[in-house]
Amino acid sequence: GWAGLLVCAWALLAGVLPIAVMLILALLRADTLGLHWSNVTLVHFAEVLRPGHSGFGALLTSVELAFGASVLSLLLASAVAFAQRSGGRSDQALDLVTTLLSALPGIVLAVALVLVWNAPWNPIPLYGHRGLLLLAYVSVLLPLALRYAKTATARVTPGFIVAARVHGLRGMSTAFHIVLPLMLPPLLGGFAIAFAFGLREFVVSVLLQPPGVDTVATFIFNEAQQGNRGAAMAMSVISRAVSFAAVFALRLAEGRSRGRSSSLFRAGALPV
Repeated sequence: GWAGLLVCAWALLAGVLPIAVMLILALLRADTLGLHWSNVTLVHFAEVLRPGHSGFGALLTSVELAFGASVLSLLLASAVAFAQRSGGRSDQALDLVTTLLSALPGIVLAVALVLVWNAPWNPIPLYGHRGLLLLAYVSVLLPLALRYAKTATARVTPGFIVAARVHGLRGMSTAFHIVLPLMLPPLLGGFAIAFAFGLREFVVSVLLQPPGVDTVATFIFNEAQQGNRGAAMAMSVISRAVSFAAVFALRLAEGRSRGRSSSLFRAGALPV
């Protein structure tokens, strides 16, 4: 009843209307001429998606960084989640360190990375390189990935490993046939959310932006600052579309993987 109306009102004001305004501004040839058919154009989208354009390069850079950071953060989070299953003090300290990253504002994390990787005593020339941006993305996404990794590792109980050994599976065979199918659904969901968050990351992108490298966030910010609102809104629409498509596709894959993992029990592949 009233709760559903409140949710619908919030979705309308916080989601539908801003996206609609963003799409309208991306389609207008000139903002001052108003919304009518003679002023509607796709030229901003064509310009941003043109190979060789700075917007197209920024989109590719953001997709690569978001994809790589999502994979690395989930791998690292899975290792942390498995390590925490022993319940020792070192595991609790590891959990505290990883979760504290979520309490750090993005600007604090970015400044800390600049101070470390630009210090005279640091011999690794990572400052000003795209690798530092990837490291920052992984740090930002790690607490989010850890939530999904804990859910994934909780599905792999010791009884499954014992049952796999009883049925003759060893080592990598157990990992590929038992552990991975059980962990894959939560990990795919975590990858979808982490990818969407990485694609829109702004603070660390602005502060750690290497020379000559643009991301979606920095491109939108620079174009809006220069008054090119059409190109900025077109990139905003494209990046949202990429995020929605990635989340939708990975959610479908997550559902199929969940069905395959549950078929382990329905088919009698493992004893319940």
